[in-house]
Amino acid sequence: MDAGQNVSRMIKLPPIKLANLPALGLRVEYASDKVPRVVEQVVALRCGIIYTIGLQTLQMNSSFDEKQFQQVLDGFRVLKLSKSECPTGL
Repeated sequence: MDAGQNVSRMIKLPPIKLANLPALGLRVEYASDKVPRVVEQVVALRCGIIYTIGLQTLQMNSSFDEKQFQQVLDGFRVLKLSKSECPTGL
């Protein structure tokens, strides 16, 4: 997110998963006198590793770009970690 930008709306997305990991999602809509933008961020944590995936697009392109972003989210995979690397097994 850009400091100093005019945020018109910030929305916490419904619970989602990134691979098999619980994740948090946030959508921010920036109002601008030139070109309104949309930013979405998805964040998941596993064994001290932070995974983030984000989308920044123009509001006029958001419908198409969000479909592409969803495909990236759906296809995201993480490598399996051994019990010694990650005792929680996530």
